This record gives sequence, C-alpha cells and structure tokens, in this order.
Amino acid sequence: SQRGGAVIEFLSWLHGAVTHRITPRTILVDGDQIALDADCELLANMDLPQLPIGAMRQGERANARMFAFYETRGEKFVHVRVSGWPLVKST
Repeated sequence: SQRGGAVIEFLSWLHGAVTHRITPRTILVDGDQIALDADCELLANMDLPQLPIGAMRQGERANARMFAFYETRGEKFVHVRVSGWPLVKST
C-alpha cells in the first residue's frame, strides 16, 4: 500500500539518521502473531529537529521502551504495529 511504502521509506531514512540497539525484554509467539516488549537505545548521527519521537541533536543518546506486534504469513511480516513511551535523553 502507499501508506506501507511511506513507512518503509521513513524507516530506511531513520536507519541512516540514528544508530540503534534494540534489547528484547519479552517475546511472545502464538501461531502467526508475535509480540515484542523491548528497550531501544538511539544515537543521533545528525541533528534531527523534526524526528516524530522527539528532536535530537547529533551525538545525543536517548532510550525508549517500545512495543511491537507483528503478523506473519510464512516467513514474511504482513502487518506491523509499533508504539512506545516517550524518549528519555541521556547525556
């Protein structure tokens, strides 16, 4: 879908703009459904004044708790929903 394409385009850009590490806390799998509860650490590779999750300056670190729900078909993800708490910036 067009919306899905826009999300993939944004995520491709984001992966160049930040370095991130996702540390799973809990992963639940039930058939074709996956739920993830994780900590996400971000490092801004550039100034990001318009970042939807909160502005960051180059070199700034932030942490967020995230939740993701995936629906799979075979080995492919067919639906993804992600949410989380606001960023907590560290110095």
